[in-house]
Amino acid sequence: MKKLLSVLLALAMILTFTACGEDPDPPELPSDFSTVLTVWGMTCVKCVNKITEVVSEIDGVIDVFVDLEAEKVTVLHEEGINVALIEDAITREGFNIP
Repeated sequence: MKKLLSVLLALAMILTFTACGEDPDPPELPSDFSTVLTVWGMTCVKCVNKITEVVSEIDGVIDVFVDLEAEKVTVLHEEGINVALIEDAITREGFNIP
């Protein structure tokens, strides 16, 4: 009896998933834009963490990637963000943007 119930349950699950038809369209997300900045003065992981922290707090910032070796900060953000806000946040922490 348990085996029959398991089979019926598995069959019901399969029918449920296949009977729904096509997946609905995924919700539209805002387009991601990115800005790459050269940042001088980063010397260690603490610098990376600080830049990531202060830039992530800005409204419209989606993600921050810091490449210590290349001296680059890549910021994924929403359309229309004021890049000067990102630059100001970084320079206020003592880093230089040439």
